[in-house]
Amino acid sequence: MNFRLSVTAGCLGQGACVTISRGNALFLAGYIPGSIIGLAVMIVAFYFAKKRGYKTATDKLKMSEAMRVTLDALPSLFLIILWATSSCTRP
Repeated sequence: MNFRLSVTAGCLGQGACVTISRGNALFLAGYIPGSIIGLAVMIVAFYFAKKRGYKTATDKLKMSEAMRVTLDALPSLFLIILWATSSCTRP
């Protein structure tokens, strides 16, 4: 128990020596577990949808509608990039 705690404290202490903050390092470290959990949820949803025979939408999405939906989603998708880059730069 003490070994794990000291290793964690040592790794976080090294954040002071580099240009990235410890908060950003811990935030960025959540991408891999988050991606794995998201993928697992998609697999489970796909399995149960096939097992229960859920139907998919048969009508095709028009290109203009797809572009509108994509453009509507871009501001929220770029928020994470804005946050990560703004907290890394220092005057």
